[in-house]
Amino acid sequence: MSQVDLRRWPVGDIIAVEEAERRWRGADNEWQAGVVMLPDGAAYHVEGHHIRRIVTPSALFLWNLNAKPCQMTTPESLAGKMEGLPIIAPPQIRYSL
Repeated sequence: MSQVDLRRWPVGDIIAVEEAERRWRGADNEWQAGVVMLPDGAAYHVEGHHIRRIVTPSALFLWNLNAKPCQMTTPESLAGKMEGLPIIAPPQIRYSL
């Protein structure tokens, strides 16, 4: 990613490494964060009461979301969640010398 893109992201609170890993893996008492797959093959990232569609398989792998817990679900189970912006593959900067 470009430095311009990275600088646009807001800086959050400082947290311990263990807390960051716990949040990344969704390791709470109840399953709150991870990837869900629908029977039609559509993938969503779930975090709390929010879902974001993962547009392509490359977006899933390039953002390393394939390392998160994954569950199969139905569209009905996602009906009560707020839908956020879709997750697309990160930009790739290519240039020739």
